[in-house]
Amino acid sequence: MDPSIVIQLPQVSCVAELLKGGLKIEQLVRLRALGTAILGLFLAVLSGACGSDPAGSDGDGNGQALVLIHDAPIHDLKEVWLTVSSVRLIGADSLSNGEALLAEPLRIDFLSLDSVSRVLTLAEVEGQTFSKIRLEVSNPEFVDTNDVVIDASQIQLVANGKVDLNFQGPITIPPGAFTIISVDLDLENSIQVNQTGNGKYILHPQFKLDPATTAAIEIEIDSATIISIDADSLGSTLVAETPGSAIPVTIGINASTEIQSLAGDPLEIAALVPGTSFRMEGYIDVNAGEIVATVITVL
Repeated sequence: MDPSIVIQLPQVSCVAELLKGGLKIEQLVRLRALGTAILGLFLAVLSGACGSDPAGSDGDGNGQALVLIHDAPIHDLKEVWLTVSSVRLIGADSLSNGEALLAEPLRIDFLSLDSVSRVLTLAEVEGQTFSKIRLEVSNPEFVDTNDVVIDASQIQLVANGKVDLNFQGPITIPPGAFTIISVDLDLENSIQVNQTGNGKYILHPQFKLDPATTAAIEIEIDSATIISIDADSLGSTLVAETPGSAIPVTIGINASTEIQSLAGDPLEIAALVPGTSFRMEGYIDVNAGEIVATVITVL
């Protein structure tokens, strides 16, 4: 299969109509990149009958890119801190600086992500063709199993932390498209101890391909602030600002969603009001193209 081919779904009132019409989610083409898995889930602009756009689009005709990041575990270290300073989609001509996806730098302990993907950013993307995604990380800091802190002066960051991941053929995110980009940092193969004996660490970020899946993708949002919340007979919809995201994220809340305080005490949905800070555990419903909360912790 040519990985550069993209299937764009026709405009319909609801994704469910496609599924009822016999289109299987397995028929959506996955775009793969070295170190990046792109699940090309191209959604039509939803009508009022199906609720709001799952990614919170303002309807101006741009597509959207949701970037997830996680890592594989590593021995001998209990914390691996990096600042993700830039995430960009680079045009097929590679002449421009590309489309910036990250609104602000994010400080992340990557070892806290070994069992779940974190939402790194959600951004609107103008309809153009892209050949690769570029990530830049900086300010590494490790904590070993004896709680010894290894700061940036003891770590050599290869290529100044810049990594280009080429897609297998150019991709285009058309208007109304919602594309998930999942990046896995393989720390086991990224961190080495200098063989000269001076004990200095070498960090050469290595990314590997996530396997394509039609199953729900477990995610977390480490910190967010509620902008608005709407409730109806089918459940509630939460719109929130998240650090790093250029546009608000829309989150579904249903009868199974647990709402709790930082101490773990159960809360009612009335506790979720504009201005409230929270963190979220949940999943992306790939079939419906929705972010759904399983646990919301009010901070």
